[in-house]
Amino acid sequence: MTAMVKRSLVFVLCWTFSSTLWAADVEQQLRQAEQDLLRQALQVPTAGNASGDAKSSAITRPLPSSPDREHLPTGLLNPAELEAVLARDFAGTFSFYEKLDSAQKQQVFQLYQRDNRVSAVREQTLRLQSTP
Repeated sequence: MTAMVKRSLVFVLCWTFSSTLWAADVEQQLRQAEQDLLRQALQVPTAGNASGDAKSSAITRPLPSSPDREHLPTGLLNPAELEAVLARDFAGTFSFYEKLDSAQKQQVFQLYQRDNRVSAVREQTLRLQSTP
């Protein structure tokens, strides 16, 4: 092998190794961010938090689990139950949903009653949040 070929192989190996390390680092950071969002979404409201008290009073039963990652459970009774399921099972969607006002949350709940796909609820949530 010529010196040029050897240098090229060394370069390619070093570049591949460093790219793999960078990708693993990015993946770890994304995993950590997702865990942080989930942890924040699942925090129990304090007694002094009026909105937390209102939400907890609207949920009077154990909530069903999502059947898969593509659908929300059927039979949720009100927007507070939908919000609790999003917080528990779909932290990314919940992080946008919680910023909606009551009327917008009601619109998302009405959509959920017709279409329980997570993608439909997510798209509606993002659409409403981006509407001025």
